[in-house]
Amino acid sequence: MPGARGAASSDRASAPSSFAAALARGLATAHPARAAQAPSAPLLRRLQTARPEVFGSPDRTRNASTDDDAPPRLDGLVDHLTDRARDGALPASALLGELLTIFGPVWSCGGIHLHGLDLGDVWRHHQAGGSDDHAGLLPLHGPAQQLTRALAPHLPFAVTGLDQLCGPVDLRVGRVLLAYGVLQLRDDALCGAALPLATPAAVEWR
Repeated sequence: MPGARGAASSDRASAPSSFAAALARGLATAHPARAAQAPSAPLLRRLQTARPEVFGSPDRTRNASTDDDAPPRLDGLVDHLTDRARDGALPASALLGELLTIFGPVWSCGGIHLHGLDLGDVWRHHQAGGSDDHAGLLPLHGPAQQLTRALAPHLPFAVTGLDQLCGPVDLRVGRVLLAYGVLQLRDDALCGAALPLATPAAVEWR
């Protein structure tokens, strides 16, 4: 994602995992002024439109010297999160909640909506429990948890309770566990099959 023209400027940001890592690198390694005014990837543009109070307004009046809209401001994200810290610290759960709210517009993967809100990385499973509107909904929020962990070391305040988040997910570990018999498939027909993410087996695998 980091490119010759800025800290957050490449279409490689289309994958949430690479977006998380690259955004963290942009905040950690780029010159502050360049990180704050980095040329935008499509996801950052969508975020800017959805949350101008965090990433700045794309209104051209903010960049009157050119024909371009004002690019997203990464320092706006840091300022927003810093305002929510207390005594120099923010719990990881609170940081995760903020990121879910801010980045929700670009993490539409499960296709499930509740009361008009896109739930993002949430899937249906018959054993998920719950009741009423929440019955059968299983929140995974992998991209948001990954972004929480990636950003934590680079923020100007302490992030506490990171051990309360789910551990980093590496599906390659699951393949190793299958290969050595630690895990077993309930249905051998699943081996090598291309499964849509919404199928129960795919949800359980994650």
